[in-house]
Amino acid sequence: LIMSACEMLTEPGLDNQFNDDRVLNDPAFAEGILLRGYVLLPSDYTFDETATDDAVSNERSNIYLRMATGEWSPQFNPLGNWDTAYDAIFNLNYFLSVVDRVEWSWQSDDRNEMFRNKFKGEALALRGYYYFKLLERFGGVASDGQLLGVPYLTEVISTEENWELPRNTYDECIQLIQKDLEEAMALLPYMWE
Repeated sequence: LIMSACEMLTEPGLDNQFNDDRVLNDPAFAEGILLRGYVLLPSDYTFDETATDDAVSNERSNIYLRMATGEWSPQFNPLGNWDTAYDAIFNLNYFLSVVDRVEWSWQSDDRNEMFRNKFKGEALALRGYYYFKLLERFGGVASDGQLLGVPYLTEVISTEENWELPRNTYDECIQLIQKDLEEAMALLPYMWE
């Protein structure tokens, strides 16, 4: 007994690593994955006018002053939302892959379905929003004049899969964003009661 207790103390446990069982059996934990999409939404007022001729900032820590004085780089890109958006999209895609298997309410099947549709609609709307923001910032024009989109992921990518994904076309991205938003509108209630 003492030897087995010592072994437990010498072998560290996995911290903050949960499997599907925790997600599927704890509705509050599963909802937390969806809420990550809300947490990553922009939440503060930015002084974007200091990036134009309308205003000037003398504050040394101002991001636009730092950009104008040569600090803008891949490591310091305050205008970039690539990492944040794909972080949210990863969580939303994972949430969408498990939402139908979570028991949201034990009171009734109707109530369970109501929660499922609401959460699925929210996740689809958030995913559409994040892809719109990515397309707005990183869409472009190729050298041949073709409009470029961004890689549009609708499923979770594991660590073993290829992460070097090609861009979707601009039109494909618009169609997928529109599809996500239309599905969200069909699932979300018109009026909250």
